[in-house]
Amino acid sequence: MSRKKRKKAQRDRDAKRKRRRQGNVNGRKDLLAEMMAGGASVPPEGGGGTGGESRPPCSITGGLFPKSDACMPYVRSREGSEEGRKTENRARKKQAEKEDSEYIAPRELVERWRCARSSVDRIARRAGMTRVCLGEGRNGLVRYIREEVLAYEKSKQVRM
Repeated sequence: MSRKKRKKAQRDRDAKRKRRRQGNVNGRKDLLAEMMAGGASVPPEGGGGTGGESRPPCSITGGLFPKSDACMPYVRSREGSEEGRKTENRARKKQAEKEDSEYIAPRELVERWRCARSSVDRIARRAGMTRVCLGEGRNGLVRYIREEVLAYEKSKQVRM
């Protein structure tokens, strides 16, 4: 492939990425803007809000599109569905298992303390926390004793 063709292909890819980042996929944004300005009343492919559908109208577009077409094209709601309830129950069980465990993972401390993983290691080393290493080498698990972590957090609380 010649140098000119490679450059042209790269420019085309960059332009396509830019259009995607701006949300103008397949001209949908332009069509929406035109309809909001009182232009053509043609709904996008996949149907509009007048086909006897049971989906609620979108508040952003003034009811021109069903909610899933215009507002959230890539989001599928699990609200009230059986699958959504299962996912929620799994999350609750997982959270309960984390709280029942004798150990706490560094990743949990990252979320809990809102800091980097390296900061968790540094803080734990300086505080003298017991580091439980399960396995060997780079692939081994590292855990800290939950009681020690809670005691450390309690010791660092300052009353003003």
